[in-house]
Amino acid sequence: MSDGARLAWFPQETILFNWAWLQRETEVEISSGGELLALEWLVFGRGAHGEQIVGGNLSDRWRVKKDGRLIWADTFQVGEEVFPHLKRRALLGNCKAIATLIYFGPEIHKRLELLRDISGSLDCLCAATSVSDLMIVRLAADTSSNLKLSLRALIEQFGPVFGPGPFRVPKMWSY
Repeated sequence: MSDGARLAWFPQETILFNWAWLQRETEVEISSGGELLALEWLVFGRGAHGEQIVGGNLSDRWRVKKDGRLIWADTFQVGEEVFPHLKRRALLGNCKAIATLIYFGPEIHKRLELLRDISGSLDCLCAATSVSDLMIVRLAADTSSNLKLSLRALIEQFGPVFGPGPFRVPKMWSY
């Protein structure tokens, strides 16, 4: 992203089926004058089918560079030996859907406080922090529909702060 560029990345959720193998890499390069609000989210199993994930392999990796320098890296990795234990409280507990939302842009500390205020009204677990001028938000919910509703509410409340531009709930999320 170049100076003055604004990008919103709000894809549909990625649904992991039982015994799925997923290796996803999200790499972003931003410049000091750009603005980014990006999301990736995962759903463990098809809830309507009552599917329980007992095995598979997952590697979900983020790399964010600012002006060519790495400012944040994260990898969430779950192998076959861990899937049977995801229900443990120290891991996902009862959560079947998780998301990572990142923001880079002006007034990050004001926006972090706003997001923390909003997070209490969401129907999911939510925590936010900032690292190297990047805001990182983690969300987790018991169902994909609760996570989607929470993400919608977050973007609907958070988006207008940015003024005109791409930071709006995607129309495809209405279906």
